[in-house]
Amino acid sequence: MTTVEELAKQYSVSVDEAQTKFNEYLETELGKGFEKPTAEKRAMRLLQLGFKKQSIGAPTENLDMLVFGQKDAFDSSANAREDAIKLFQSNPQKAIAEGYTDESGTPLDRDKFLDYNKTMENRNFGKPMKPNWMRILWGVDLQEKKPTTFILKGDQAKNMEIPMFTQIRLNGKLGKNGVWNGTKSTKMQILDGDEIRVDEYVDKNLKDLKIEIEKLPEWVETHGKKDVLITEADVISVDMELNAGGSRTIKLDNETEYGQNVFVPESTPIDFGEMSRIIVFASAKKGKGDYGPTMTAMGIWAIPEFKYNPEDVEDFDQAIDYNQPDDEEIASNDKEEVADIGDDQETKTATPSLMVKVVMYAGEDGISSEEAVKQAVSNGYDTESVKDALKELVMNGEIELNDNAKYVAVM
Repeated sequence: MTTVEELAKQYSVSVDEAQTKFNEYLETELGKGFEKPTAEKRAMRLLQLGFKKQSIGAPTENLDMLVFGQKDAFDSSANAREDAIKLFQSNPQKAIAEGYTDESGTPLDRDKFLDYNKTMENRNFGKPMKPNWMRILWGVDLQEKKPTTFILKGDQAKNMEIPMFTQIRLNGKLGKNGVWNGTKSTKMQILDGDEIRVDEYVDKNLKDLKIEIEKLPEWVETHGKKDVLITEADVISVDMELNAGGSRTIKLDNETEYGQNVFVPESTPIDFGEMSRIIVFASAKKGKGDYGPTMTAMGIWAIPEFKYNPEDVEDFDQAIDYNQPDDEEIASNDKEEVADIGDDQETKTATPSLMVKVVMYAGEDGISSEEAVKQAVSNGYDTESVKDALKELVMNGEIELNDNAKYVAVM
């Protein structure tokens, strides 16, 4: 007799999932009065036919894709599970009565149907909520030559390795919203062909999406945060420290004094250093108040001829001061008497890491610029450095102004 493990491998599902379905079928058949050997055969047949029907009844299509970014796998049911637990802790009677949890506080699946049209009944309704793993891939449809999104699900979301900036083929179902959805039978194939030069491919096939970094303020006025833009620019700085939102920050040269910050999620590799020239696939949105637009990287490709490793780049942090005195002036000044300023009279420089803590301690109500400056100055910090730190935190997306013009942390 065919085993559960063999069926799981044949239909690309996890052994645990196949075993769970088999046990459900077996329990049903035993309840009908069949002896265990017969019930097992009937349950196995139902399992095999069910997988076959699922495979035949939901035909998939192939998508040839160049993936330029992906989000780490996440459990889309995690928030609902957490909310159910909190409700049980605060009001167990309501949580149990309305089907959020069972009597022991275990979160239950409350969705009666699997689709919005309410045509597919959810067999797990009223049972303990299962994880719903998903992973989002962003890339280019190589046939249509336009941006596309593919959502991996289940075990594929957790375990499938997807190479970046490589021509691959995925099989899935194209939804009415233009988003591709993976199935339990989704597989990935690396396609034969020459390695794609991303910069050349963009200029040839995606030039309508490419903008000059200086034009970003105009672009966000006519586009939404779900739209994809592509830009090519030089890297001024790379900050690998995670901000409050869990992202690193790179600064691009946009011909302004401050440059353009780009937030880079942990799932997007940074394999280049300062002074590199890169192609960025990103989303963007308007900044609040007087602050410029913010960008979030979906994928980054460094141009090989202009790619530098962090250790290859000279430290340019120290700006050149053309008014710096020459050696003779220094020697002359050394002879002059200067005032001896005691440590207690020196002011300290406020850093962004310090000021973000000040904002976070203020909580949901936030803190005004005046209050933040007052607190910092009373502790010996320089006023201008406080204002500069706050401005940098806003530009980095770590804090923002609320409706009451107070700074709050971006969580």
